[in-house]
Amino acid sequence: MKLADWHADPMSIQEAEQRLLQTREVTRNSTKPDYFELQLREMIARFWLGRDIQSDMQHLLSQCKGDEQEAWVYTVCGQLYMSCKRNGASQMLQTGLGKASRVYSAREYLKVMKQTELLANIIETQAGSPAVNLETLLTEASVIKKLSEKNVYNHQSDTGKDDISG
Repeated sequence: MKLADWHADPMSIQEAEQRLLQTREVTRNSTKPDYFELQLREMIARFWLGRDIQSDMQHLLSQCKGDEQEAWVYTVCGQLYMSCKRNGASQMLQTGLGKASRVYSAREYLKVMKQTELLANIIETQAGSPAVNLETLLTEASVIKKLSEKNVYNHQSDTGKDDISG
């Protein structure tokens, strides 16, 4: 797993169950498993099985050994919440980005920063909505951003202000 990747593409219940079983199998059979990564993978699978991951998130944060692991938790949880447009997603993504700033390469940081800024345009709700993939989210966020900018421009024109001089 790479921190700069998207870890929240929707999966079916069958896929999530399979991933959960695979993760548990690795945990049992590996001589030196990366428990932190395995816990993240389990949390992702449980999310797609419809389970609340808030307690998983809090448990993982309490076990973190530094900013990099905290960045993983905030980033993955933020991505999962964003895929369903749930409240708190943008804030988690921003927190993850801040904590990961020293972990990313310059190229990765710029990619994730632009993605995070664009996704901040998504309207989040308590109930959320059906999950969508990153490409769909970015398209929707771009449209919302363009419409918002157009509305600001139209509002300034409607008030009689000169848009160039302010």
